[in-house]
Amino acid sequence: MVDMTKVPECELSRRLGGDSTLVRKLLCRFSANLPILIVRLSLAIKSNDASRAKSQITMLEEVAKSIGAADLEDQLSMLRVQLADLPAENPGLLQTDVETIAVNFRQHLEKRFAITPEDRPDSTVL
Repeated sequence: MVDMTKVPECELSRRLGGDSTLVRKLLCRFSANLPILIVRLSLAIKSNDASRAKSQITMLEEVAKSIGAADLEDQLSMLRVQLADLPAENPGLLQTDVETIAVNFRQHLEKRFAITPEDRPDSTVL
């Protein structure tokens, strides 16, 4: 269950006028969609599509900012720099960084907001 005491402290809550129910739904939706976003980023990197990879990084940076995850913003910023510096023939070198970012997002959601797999919007369907 989402820890509602933490919701008012995040940027997302301020952006949505303090609507904690909507914030909770968006946090759960992001938690459910995180694997898809990470796969898209990984595929963009593997296919040397820097533009698409940067777009995914920008989206993840915005989410990190919204949920108060400054450390993740920094990691994503570093990934963007590494992407620009990486030779096209070695996209696999960034995969470990992408996987670390995915784990860190999941941990942040669990620690800060107590979001668990049961909070995923699709968990009631299973």
